[in-house]
Amino acid sequence: MKTNKKQNKRRGFTLVEIMLVLVIMVSIAALGVGTFVGVRQQADIQKAKIGVQNLVKSIELYQVNVGAFPNTAEGLDALVNCPSSISNPDKWIKLVKGNSVPLDPWDHPFQYQYPGSQGDDSFDLWSCGPDGISGTDDDITNTSI
Repeated sequence: MKTNKKQNKRRGFTLVEIMLVLVIMVSIAALGVGTFVGVRQQADIQKAKIGVQNLVKSIELYQVNVGAFPNTAEGLDALVNCPSSISNPDKWIKLVKGNSVPLDPWDHPFQYQYPGSQGDDSFDLWSCGPDGISGTDDDITNTSI
């Protein structure tokens, strides 16, 4: 009897071949995800810097209009709601869109202090950064941009 050579050929992949392909695909995907996470973190940091810069401009405009910076108790809310401590409320202008001050990219409120660490004529404004803890190395401040 003659055997048909076509019947002896393999018709599929072995388990080892399938596992090898899966390992290669997972390795490539891991490299892509790792790169994406780094890019995303840098984008969030840049977005926080822009947020701090925008709020700095709003606070400075508040000072020009009202004649003083908001104190720490009034905080950034003074950019959205007229504080009761203003002697002439007609000078106050809403400087932030919406009903509240925007959050940083990690959904934490921006921090504000007046007078600031540079003296009585300055204020401190910062995002707590990716870790959400104030006073750590990843904070994004108006004095560091």
